[in-house]
Amino acid sequence: MSLYLKRQNIPLTVYRLLKKFVVYLSLPYTIFLIYFFKQEDLYNLFFKNSLISSRQTKNLNQKLVELSFYHLPTRLKKKTIKSSMGNKLEGVAWAREYRRRGFPDKSYHFNLAYRYLEDYLDQTKHKQLRLHQVCASSGREANYFSKFSKSTLFEASDISNAISEDIKKNYPNLDCFSVDISVVAELKPVATR
Repeated sequence: MSLYLKRQNIPLTVYRLLKKFVVYLSLPYTIFLIYFFKQEDLYNLFFKNSLISSRQTKNLNQKLVELSFYHLPTRLKKKTIKSSMGNKLEGVAWAREYRRRGFPDKSYHFNLAYRYLEDYLDQTKHKQLRLHQVCASSGREANYFSKFSKSTLFEASDISNAISEDIKKNYPNLDCFSVDISVVAELKPVATR
């Protein structure tokens, strides 16, 4: 059994107990790491090239952070996100990789939200609406659906200006800007228009 706790011929109940044990045993250590390291140091030590690397090997600290993420205090979750996929280099590289995969992708037909959105845009194609995709990363979904309606304004946002600028560069038809969804003051104007 690897430390990452991949389930390999282990009864489900035992697997869940082992995973909880590892998470709670390592949680103080993980909190200590995230709390005392600067955001840039967390990125350099644990996450640099982790989302975009062709090798998906992860160090022990990164595995512990991933296992403990949902048990962290909100402030440390935010710091972890900004140190990993929210980092401008990693975030833009991941968005480009995601865009390279194209859209619609193989999971498109299984996603009920996409089918709902298609139907909704078809029914409202003559209305002036605004459709905003938060956490857009590549912007590929918002761009794809923008072709369904000429009267709807399509927007895309992500956590950093670098990612939002990358979306705008690739899809000039989208209105793009940075929104950190964990900051109510940034999200509220988008949600209440």
